[in-house]
Amino acid sequence: SLPDVWLAVEKDGRHRDHDWVVQLDPAAAFLPGRLRWRLKTSGGAAAQRRYIETDSGCGSADALQVISMPAFEALLKGTETCQKQLHQQPAGTGEFLRGCLDLLKASPMEEFSGILSDNSGERGLCPISPCWDSSKVAFSSFKSAQDLLACLREAQECSMSRNGEVISCSGRRQ
Repeated sequence: SLPDVWLAVEKDGRHRDHDWVVQLDPAAAFLPGRLRWRLKTSGGAAAQRRYIETDSGCGSADALQVISMPAFEALLKGTETCQKQLHQQPAGTGEFLRGCLDLLKASPMEEFSGILSDNSGERGLCPISPCWDSSKVAFSSFKSAQDLLACLREAQECSMSRNGEVISCSGRRQ
């Protein structure tokens, strides 16, 4: 379960060397440089109990979780309380994680909404973002490793300006 993973991370201890903890679905293409740039502009949020709400509204909320260190430390200490009070939600879901963080007085960083793109294309209602879209830090729901790697290649072929905007992509139009 997810709480077991958190306890393993706590035991390992390396998370304490960082301001943020990132949990990622293995079927997601993640661009840490894009996230790092966005977090640098967040004005001290790393020192507070904050988390990034990544639900795209398309069922991919569990694909990416980003939690500040104070919120993660509170989560580690409060997991048992959350399990007792949020027993109706499975402990391995993003819904449980968000409910637990809210219970522990962490607040979502709504200015980061939309940083995750669900690229499954199955629902027809959810727009698929091209991997060069600099407003996204992760792209989820790939059906194959080849598709995931193609997305990463496309994103890496793009040059970004200092303010995070895409300025050129090898032969692609923005």
